Amino acid sequence: MRLASLLLFITEVHSLGLRTAAGLIVTESFYWDLNDRTRAFTARLRQITGPAPGIASTHAGTYAAALHYLKAVQEMGVAAAKANGAEAVARMKAMPTDDDAFGQGSIRADGRKLHPPSSSR
Repeated sequence: MRLASLLLFITEVHSLGLRTAAGLIVTESFYWDLNDRTRAFTARLRQITGPAPGIASTHAGTYAAALHYLKAVQEMGVAAAKANGAEAVARMKAMPTDDDAFGQGSIRADGRKLHPPSSSR
């Protein structure tokens, strides 16, 4: 039997130990050393947080979501975004995404974030 983890952080690999974690199949949506943009994002984040065991997909996802929201607010205006949250979400879904963690992408009607495979980022 081989184990697969759909959510695992490097700190958990350290906790498990390499002997236990060896051969574990893992999925990850963000890799800090993928390209120039991900390395720059990680460098900026580490200036704020200091050395960390690894930049997790949760950090990158939160950054990407917040940045995209702020772009939507800028486009529609702060007052309009405050007045109608549903319209702000609709604007986010209508706009293409682009950030240093995941590159270009989009948000589907059901709210799922899509970005190209890592080989094309």
